[in-house]
Amino acid sequence: MTGRRAPFALALGLLIGACLPPTTQVPAPTAGPTATPSEVSQASQPARSPAPTPPTILAIAASQRPTGPWAVTFQRIGTEAVREVFVLAPTCEQATCDIGATIQTFAGEPIGTGVFHYDNGTYRYEADRTESVACNDGFADVPDGATRSTHTILLIAGYRPIGTAVVSVDIRGTRTVVITPVGGSGCPAEDLDYTANGEATEFAAAPTPTPKPTAPPKIPVIGSSFFGSGAKVVTYQVTGSSMSQIIASIQTNGPLSDWIDARAEGLTAAVPRYRFVLSQVAGQCRIVPTAQPAIIFTFTITLPSWNRPKNADSATVRWWAGELLRVATHERHHVEIYRSGASRMTNALGTSTCANVSDHLGAIVKDIDKQQCEFDLKEYGTALGLTLSSCLNR
Repeated sequence: MTGRRAPFALALGLLIGACLPPTTQVPAPTAGPTATPSEVSQASQPARSPAPTPPTILAIAASQRPTGPWAVTFQRIGTEAVREVFVLAPTCEQATCDIGATIQTFAGEPIGTGVFHYDNGTYRYEADRTESVACNDGFADVPDGATRSTHTILLIAGYRPIGTAVVSVDIRGTRTVVITPVGGSGCPAEDLDYTANGEATEFAAAPTPTPKPTAPPKIPVIGSSFFGSGAKVVTYQVTGSSMSQIIASIQTNGPLSDWIDARAEGLTAAVPRYRFVLSQVAGQCRIVPTAQPAIIFTFTITLPSWNRPKNADSATVRWWAGELLRVATHERHHVEIYRSGASRMTNALGTSTCANVSDHLGAIVKDIDKQQCEFDLKEYGTALGLTLSSCLNR
C-alpha cells in the first residue's frame, strides 16, 4: 500500500490487518534485490451515511431492478461481518412499484420482511429492530443483560464510481447498533456503525469470508510457526477493557493504510530474494541459479497484542481470541499467495532468457498483486466501496 514504488523493488501488501498488495516492479537481477513492502489492512470504521461510498448515485429502470436472493454484508473493523440474505420481489412491473423483501440469515433462519420504497428511480429500505441480548453468551436472547437496538438503511440504485463510466446496480447503506445495559447486568455499552454492500447470490452458494475457527477459551499465541518458513512476527500494543475500546486503540496505533486512508489492523511485508545471476557462459548470457529455489520471499507480519485488564469480562476475552486468530488467518492467506507466486517465478526462469526474464517475472508479479487485491476486496474492500483499480494503482 505504498504510494511510491522504488526501482528494482517488489512492492507488496495484504489486511487486516488487514492487507492488500500494490502493483510491483521486478528488480533487475544484476542490480541486487531490494524491496519496499506495502501495508495490508483490515477495514476501519466508516462514517455513517445512507450510501457509504460517495460515487454518483443514479436512478435505475424497471428492467434493472434486482430480484431474487441478494447477500448483504454489514462490515465494521474488529467485528465479525454480519451477512443476511434479502430475497427481492417487485410488487408490480412498473418502475414506480416498491420492492418487497423476505429477510433471512445465511443459515436460512427467518428474520422478517421489509419493503424497499420507490424514491425517484431508487429504492430505499429503512427499519428498526430491538432485541434483548446477553453480553456473555453470544448475544443469545435472555430477559436481562442488555437491549440491542438496530437501525438499518439500504438503498438500491445505480452506482458509478467517480472518474469512471461504469454503472452497477447494487444495494448499499449503513447499520447502527446500540447496546444498552439493563440494570446492573455489567454488560458493556456499545455504539457500533457498519457499512453495507450487496451482491447477487444463491442460497447454496453464498460468499464466505476467511474461515474463522471457534474462539479458544484462552488468547492464542501467534508466532512465526503459524506462517511457516521465512516468517517473523512483530506486534504493536493495543489497550482497552471492552471491544469498542480495543477497536479504538487499533485505529490509533495500527499501521497506516493509504488504500483505506486509515489505520490497518495488521500488516504483512514480503521481501523477495533473487538467488540467481546473469553470467557469461561460453560467450553467451545465461541465467544461473545460486541456490534452490531460485526465488523466495521472507515475511514480517505485524499483529496487534492485547494484555487483558482486570476489568475485562470473559466475553471480551473470547471476542479478542477469535479476532486475533481471524486476523492471523487472513494474513497467512496473503503469505500463501506470495509463496505460490515465488514458485511460479522460479519455474519461469527455466523458460526465460537474459533478454526476457524481467518481462516474464514482471507478468507473474502483476498477477500476484491482482490476486492479493481480489482477496482483500472479497474480505472487506467491496463492503467499503473500494475498487480493484484503486488497489492496484495506489
